[in-house]
This record gives sequence, C-alpha cells and structure tokens, in this order.
Amino acid sequence: MELTKTKKFNLILGLSASIALSGCQGLGGGVFGGGTDADPRLNSGHQAEFFGESGMWACVGGGLIGAASGAIIGASTGDSSTAAAGAAIGAVAGCGVGMGTNYYLEKQRTSYANKEDRLNAEIQQVQSANQASRETIAAARTVLAQDNQNLAKLDKQIKNKTVQQSQARQELAKIDANLKTLNERLAKLKSSRDNFTASSRELKSQGANVSQYNAQIAQLNKQINELESLVAATSKQRTAIRLG
Repeated sequence: MELTKTKKFNLILGLSASIALSGCQGLGGGVFGGGTDADPRLNSGHQAEFFGESGMWACVGGGLIGAASGAIIGASTGDSSTAAAGAAIGAVAGCGVGMGTNYYLEKQRTSYANKEDRLNAEIQQVQSANQASRETIAAARTVLAQDNQNLAKLDKQIKNKTVQQSQARQELAKIDANLKTLNERLAKLKSSRDNFTASSRELKSQGANVSQYNAQIAQLNKQINELESLVAATSKQRTAIRLG
C-alpha cells in the first residue's frame, strides 16, 4: 500500500528520532562535558526540565546521525523528494541545534487531528516556555548579580596584581559557564518564539482564534528581552577583563 505524504513524514520523523536519540545517549558527556559547570541555581525547577528536554536539540552528533538516517529512510519510501527532506527532518529530530520553523510547522500540521487541538497544544507549549523563562530570569538575576560583584573584585585584583593568574582563570571560568548556559537558553527561547509566531499566523489564516496564543507569545518575547539585557550587562563586564 502506498504511503501518503503525511505517513511518510511521520515515518521519517519517528524512525530517525529513535536512531538519533540513541546516538545522543551514546555520546555521553565526553564530547560536550568537561570544563566548569554552570551555577546549580540555573538548573532547578521547571527550567531544568524544559531546557533539559530541549538540550537534546543541541546534540550535534545526534543531529548528524539523524540527518543520515532520515535520508536513508526517506529514500526507502521510493520518493526522491522525500529522501531529501528526510535528511533535514532527521537532523531536526536527532538533536539538531534548534528546530527550523518550516519543520516545526510541518510537524505541527501532521500531529493533530484539527486546528483546535493544535492550537490548545501550542498554547500549553508556549506557557511552558514562559514558566521556564520566568524561572531562568529569577535565577539569573541572583547568579549574575553575584558574578558582577566577583568581576568587579577580580578586575581590581588583576590591576593591583593581588591575585594569581590560576585563581583568576578559575573564577572567570565559573562566570563563563553561567553566561554560556544563559546564552544557549536565549537561543532556544528565541527559536521557540519564532516557531510559535509562525504557527500562530498559520492558524489565524485558517480561522482559529489566536488571541490567547499571541498574548502568551508577547509575554515570552518580553521575558526574552529581559533575560537578554541581564546577560548582555554581565557579558560586557566580563569582556573588559584581560589576563596577561
């Protein structure tokens, strides 16, 4: 029996995700691990769950595995265009760095029976993103305020030559780890916002009432801007410090 386009998409997405995620698990912490961990206050509550799940998208190795498996599975359907799309879909499913908007939309179109179910599900998704961003902002205010104090102290110590280079590097590594984590989260939140915005427009064009959806997206965008300002202030202070 010939597969429909939707069934082909679901086949590629499901199988390539399964293969790629197993690849992600196999990579372990050795590839991306090591170095200094971020402050544990940035990894608690709902934010840890939310960004932990989306963290799979940042697994480059899994993305490559997903792309390869997606292409193979797509080719097996006998449709050359499906094979080409399969590589991209596989990369998304297999821990790619952020889900591209086009593929997010295609996934949403094929995952729900009607636009009402899709709308309700996406509202829940953006609410989850808002909760995670609120928790991240609250933690970032505390963590970055402490980092700013430490940076000011280090800057003075370095200029007065009252701190050893090894100790200064160790302190800066902690701050860098916090900034790295927060910048990664900003990228994920921005990607999610863009996906939600595009999907909201599509649903509106289909006659759905997206007022509640758009209100949640606006809230998410506001929180992204707030978090970005916090990170930018500390980043500016951090880049001003130079070690010999």
